[in-house]
Amino acid sequence: MISHIEKQFLFALFFITSVLFNGLSAQNISYYKDFNQIQTFKTINTVKFTTYTKTINDGLNSCYYWFKIETPSNKDNYIQFKNQHLTNITAFQNNKPLKPLKLERFYTFKTNATAPIFVKVESKRESFIPIKIYNDFQFHFHEKKQILLIGLYNGFAIVILLLNLFYFLNFKDYTFLYYFFFLLSISFGLFISDGILNLFTIPKRIIDVIETLDHFLVAVTGVIFASSFLQVESYYPKLKYLSLSLVGIIGILSVCYVSSFNFFYYTILELLVFIVCAVYVISAGFLFKKNNFSKIFLLAYFFILILGFCYYVAKLIGIYTFGISSNIVKIGGIIEMLVLSFAVVYRTKILKNENNAIRADIDLHIEEIKELTATVHKQKSNKKEIETTQLLSFRETEILQLISLGKTNKEIALELHISENTVKYHVKNIYTKLNIKSRKEVPLVINKKDKLQ
Repeated sequence: MISHIEKQFLFALFFITSVLFNGLSAQNISYYKDFNQIQTFKTINTVKFTTYTKTINDGLNSCYYWFKIETPSNKDNYIQFKNQHLTNITAFQNNKPLKPLKLERFYTFKTNATAPIFVKVESKRESFIPIKIYNDFQFHFHEKKQILLIGLYNGFAIVILLLNLFYFLNFKDYTFLYYFFFLLSISFGLFISDGILNLFTIPKRIIDVIETLDHFLVAVTGVIFASSFLQVESYYPKLKYLSLSLVGIIGILSVCYVSSFNFFYYTILELLVFIVCAVYVISAGFLFKKNNFSKIFLLAYFFILILGFCYYVAKLIGIYTFGISSNIVKIGGIIEMLVLSFAVVYRTKILKNENNAIRADIDLHIEEIKELTATVHKQKSNKKEIETTQLLSFRETEILQLISLGKTNKEIALELHISENTVKYHVKNIYTKLNIKSRKEVPLVINKKDKLQ
């Protein structure tokens, strides 16, 4: 049985925890939509306000939003508007203006009076207005926690970026480099939406330009990475024309937005970025039974695409966001990075095994050639050819073996999970090193034993 004192202690603990971490229950927020944009701080108190019960999410509805906020005590309270696209907010208390705090991620006002605060939000972008009220402890605890989470996510992303750069430098597979830039653009996009650039006092217009450029790069690098990873061109060669068209339109919309700052262009741009990403997720679904890489890609990006849509696009067009925050997107991003990291290891293991097997086969043929060249008159010529073969890289020996088996460039690209252009590049190097001019001469180099007999 729990004693009376223990019950009181548990109740007190619950109360303190609720106050410290769940916000101020006594707060009172109401709002008014000024569609005609005629109200001022002197007249706004005469209108009828509506109780603010949930985050306003009106899409591209352009008007002035007035908020009447009553804080529960005369101690320090912080009012924060947690959307970095809200760039024109003014506040008054006791007929005096409240200045927003400097060096904060989002618009934040501090007050220590109980008089009502009137806030005007000029909605020139998406009308997505989340408001949080904190006491002094809550505010600083929340901000430190968020900075810590942002740091942990970006630290993990940097590790994955360096890992892919390492794999690219070691295996010369450009898929790793494409993923490096794709992940970099996605992570920087979250960095912007978390309001970190505001801490550097960068002008809002400059942040807009940076964000627009970053989202354009997400589309570009996403198309390049997905095409390389899935080898889509080998299955759906015409898909690249659709992708290039969409990326071109996104580029045009980006220029239109940064030159006019008409938020309609930005909204369409964001929709098209996610359509481009969705095209390749759907393609991975169609290729699900073709190879294991498609399965991994679909697993990694299906859920993160949904989370990203809710976080970035839904609020632009007034669709319910399901409460998806940047923290939830980061969790999805970490899962995506872990899955893709597994794919990198899995891919590397397969390529390494294939390299070793083909290399062993090539070495066996070379040894046979060495033995035969000792008994023929053209020993020097044959020896030169063998030494030339030994100068081939791992990838070139793989391709040389597959050519000897009668494989086409397209078939080689599919088997080694590289592009046809990469195959052509290596074939050219093989011809140069072996001093041959066509595929017909490759079997003569590989099967020297047959030639000598």
